[in-house]
Amino acid sequence: LKSRADLCSVSTLACPPSPSIQASPIMAMRVVVVGGVAGGASTAARLRRLTESASITVFEKSGYVSFANCGLPYYIGGEVPQWSKLQITNPEKLYGRFNLDIQIN
Repeated sequence: LKSRADLCSVSTLACPPSPSIQASPIMAMRVVVVGGVAGGASTAARLRRLTESASITVFEKSGYVSFANCGLPYYIGGEVPQWSKLQITNPEKLYGRFNLDIQIN
């Protein structure tokens, strides 16, 4: 790990604000985020805000990214009848807004 952004990309811990991170002019920064729900999606979006030139790939083993975990009890209890109501965004929207390569399943 060479920078604070590298550390943030491999954990789901929130990192304190830092100045904009610049990739080396010789080699563009490549980041892999494992997990596309909550912490992973937030980490990838934050990293994109810090550096527009990085290549950011998010791997999520399920077919869903960025869904409302706090709503799961309501879904299981039947108060939220459709799983899709918990989905906040999808891979296409994350690509369009943040230029993130999202790999699901």
